[in-house]
Amino acid sequence: MRKPLLGLLALDNSKDYNRQQCSGMYSKKGWGGDINPYVQTTIEKAPPPDDQDAFVSLVVFEFRDEDLIGVWPSPDAPEKEYICTQPNIDKKFCNSTQLGAFILSPNASDSRNPILSYKANLKDPEAPLYHVERTGYYCVSSAPFSDGVQYKGKVEFRNAYGNLPAAQIAKLPFYAGITIVYAVIGIFWGFLYAQNRHDILPVQNYITAIIVFLIAEQLMTWGFYDYQNNHGSNALAKVLLIIVSILNAGRNSFSFFLLLIVCMGYGVVKPTLGKTMVYVRFLALAHFVFGVIYAITQAR
Repeated sequence: MRKPLLGLLALDNSKDYNRQQCSGMYSKKGWGGDINPYVQTTIEKAPPPDDQDAFVSLVVFEFRDEDLIGVWPSPDAPEKEYICTQPNIDKKFCNSTQLGAFILSPNASDSRNPILSYKANLKDPEAPLYHVERTGYYCVSSAPFSDGVQYKGKVEFRNAYGNLPAAQIAKLPFYAGITIVYAVIGIFWGFLYAQNRHDILPVQNYITAIIVFLIAEQLMTWGFYDYQNNHGSNALAKVLLIIVSILNAGRNSFSFFLLLIVCMGYGVVKPTLGKTMVYVRFLALAHFVFGVIYAITQAR
């Protein structure tokens, strides 16, 4: 089980792919919740050694508005001009009040979603809120405006319903629903099991065990996402993630074990597998051990 990505992402210019961070966002009407959803970028204070002003250019936008950022200096230009510098002011691509910010297209104000373009001074960087009014895929792009500037920061994509990102929130009702489905199946199976308890085949005892296990595993998985949505990625959430990963590995190994013994005729054409059952159990145990190792490494 892979660790769900929360709405708090790193931003820095040490690597190009970290200069921009994006995440899906729901509007307050889209999924419900108690607060107004927002995007907030926090840049770490890093005053330059020479005590000169150093700036970082930032822009927050909905992904479909990407074409509204930057201007083409000429029809045959190989790339856009993105940052409002003094030469770009002289060329009338932007004005002096926008110096250091991202350049926006003249028709940017016609977009259904606002575009927030500003510069942050590393001596005392501001962290304005970008309020999300419509469901969409929102991005924060950054670039050093001053030469030689190194910066780091965090982008918080806060949805109205809680801490889970938009890509993960649908898992809450899904795991709640599937837990109920497994519980209903378990009740009917238990009723039939009790009615025919004198004619139960050995393999049906394993089926009973895996149904109970599945109910517990799905309930635990739902509880993990619910806790993380309400409390974020704290220490207890990481412990729950490891427990869910172990249960997930157990479910895979148990299913593999059950499929294997049924395919070998256990409880159907063979009352016992003899010594072969020992080998099958060791194989399932090895499958579980390596499954746990894989699950935990993926959850880091």
